[in-house]
Amino acid sequence: SDVYKRQIKWLDQNTFASGSKDSTIVFYDIRQKANIYEVRGHSGNVCSLEWQTQTSVLASGGSDSNVVLWSLGRLDEPVTLKCHTEEVRALAWDTQKNMLFTGEGSDKDSSINCLLYTSDAADDLLCV
Repeated sequence: SDVYKRQIKWLDQNTFASGSKDSTIVFYDIRQKANIYEVRGHSGNVCSLEWQTQTSVLASGGSDSNVVLWSLGRLDEPVTLKCHTEEVRALAWDTQKNMLFTGEGSDKDSSINCLLYTSDAADDLLCV
């Protein structure tokens, strides 16, 4: 594909995800030498990716101001969180405290949000 890949994040030594300007996220397994799944959850660019490695949940941030959570075992059931007003450029998981931090990176707004999760399921995250 000639689509520019903006973000690449590894889950483990074999699996990684790549986010693109065309709003797609492609999951790869290097053992298969091919993509294993392609998803679309943003209406614009994928600006950031971050894995929660203990639960295999990928958080993606987009130019559409959304955070989308993808459970590797349930990629067809993403959870979309609308916690920002500008593009989401920063994501960081704190597995010790069960939190996902999300951040905007524009001149208008540089807010940071904290998402709490209560289990291993992506749909148990709440904006706080």
